[in-house]
Amino acid sequence: MTVITIHKRNPSLAADIKVVTSRRNQLAIAWGGILFLSGFLVIHIWKDVVADVDKWYFHSTPVWLLVMALATIIFFVKFNRLKNSGIDVDKLFSMLPPE
Repeated sequence: MTVITIHKRNPSLAADIKVVTSRRNQLAIAWGGILFLSGFLVIHIWKDVVADVDKWYFHSTPVWLLVMALATIIFFVKFNRLKNSGIDVDKLFSMLPPE
């Protein structure tokens, strides 16, 4: 999703892309990756839902959802702390750190 939106979100950073410079190729790779990984996710969830296991925790999908929910909560708590401490998060994350 970053590759798809970077030209609108951060044009100066997008101009520094050196690996795949063609915008058409960037979009093809990005959309292909999204479709490919989404397909894997759907297949994985389907196989996990129909699997016959003894306990709920032997299904990886609820465990994965729990981990992702916890990580999301931690992210938003830390992000809000940055914003509340007076840091301009848009400016902070609009450019890469110096090399």
